[in-house]
Amino acid sequence: MRRSELTRGPGPKRTTPKRGRGFAASEAQRQKIHAHAVCVVCGRDAFEVRIDPAHVVSRTHSPEESPLDVVPMCRAHHDEYDLDRTLDLLPYLEPHHREELAQAVRRVGLLTALQRITNQRWRPEDAT
Repeated sequence: MRRSELTRGPGPKRTTPKRGRGFAASEAQRQKIHAHAVCVVCGRDAFEVRIDPAHVVSRTHSPEESPLDVVPMCRAHHDEYDLDRTLDLLPYLEPHHREELAQAVRRVGLLTALQRITNQRWRPEDAT
């Protein structure tokens, strides 16, 4: 069966907005990024590239959507951090974004925050 032949089944229509690019940040988070519209990684500003509010840890761990949950990133570095999982954000957050780092640790704990921020697995060393 082709996709064009499929029809929507009975049931209620979606009443909440779809979540995706551009829908995840709260108004307070967007205001923070607008006020400090410089990518934490490359230093480019909103006049050069689009600056997005990038969540330091997953939105599932921050239900009240505090401005401390996000840092400003250009789209290229945001994708590298979220989608490719290759960007180590820790050198760019320390020392200027310590409040955001502390917020991440409060939300998910030290090891989980380190794993997410650095995009690396952290394991304790063997005590042998």
